[in-house]
Amino acid sequence: MRARNLKPGFFKNEILASLQPATRLLFAGLWLLADRKGRLEDRPQRIKAELFPYDDWNIDVLMSDLDSNGFIKRYSINGFKYIEILNFQKHQRPHIKEPESEIPAPNEQQTKPKRTPKRHQRDTKETPNVPDQFVPLPPSPFPITDNPLPSTDGFEVFWKSYPRKTQKGYAKKIWLKIKPDDSLLKRMLDKIQLLKKTEQWKKDNGKYIPYPSTWLNGEGWEDEVPQPNIETDYQKYETPEWMKEVGIDKTINKSFRIDEH
Repeated sequence: MRARNLKPGFFKNEILASLQPATRLLFAGLWLLADRKGRLEDRPQRIKAELFPYDDWNIDVLMSDLDSNGFIKRYSINGFKYIEILNFQKHQRPHIKEPESEIPAPNEQQTKPKRTPKRHQRDTKETPNVPDQFVPLPPSPFPITDNPLPSTDGFEVFWKSYPRKTQKGYAKKIWLKIKPDDSLLKRMLDKIQLLKKTEQWKKDNGKYIPYPSTWLNGEGWEDEVPQPNIETDYQKYETPEWMKEVGIDKTINKSFRIDEH
């Protein structure tokens, strides 16, 4: 691995903040594996062995999140799969003695075969900082099989209900991996209806609503619904229509009220 720079903007990027913490940590970890051009081989199992040998994370799914949100680009050339970290050269200053990249750029037109990167060569030499054996991944929570894909009728119902309409294709891929039954679909729809009524999802015209793929991938239907502040929102609590809207079925004690002096 290589030493890289971590800037304060990493923690203030709103799109990155909408992704789950494991995805954010993976993004920073990829910098350590990338060459001076911000490129590395797209080998999820090897990347997991390097960065997260003690965690049960599906790196392929996490990298797809980074790719769909514009942080990395996954591509293939001559049968080999690669990753390019977007804007890497803008934010990083590789050491002057760091070797040149052996990985072709995504848009590079190859008129002749390029030398195969060393880590693709099947030899007996030991590569520094790379384990000899792959660390086996745990069973994925979203197993991919060769069976025909299930119906997407349920997805269309979910998509119609979810308030943020973006990256539909990737959201559908996550949906097909989860394969929700009717019971789970109902739980999703009920939770979405509750979340739509929260201040967090209404704030700034829905600016803080997660991407649908991120919400599905992070099992958002299992999260707690943010509760309003009784002291600052007591007037809303006194409105029967609002109480009915958020599912409150009891009278709020007037003692919660803030005295105005």
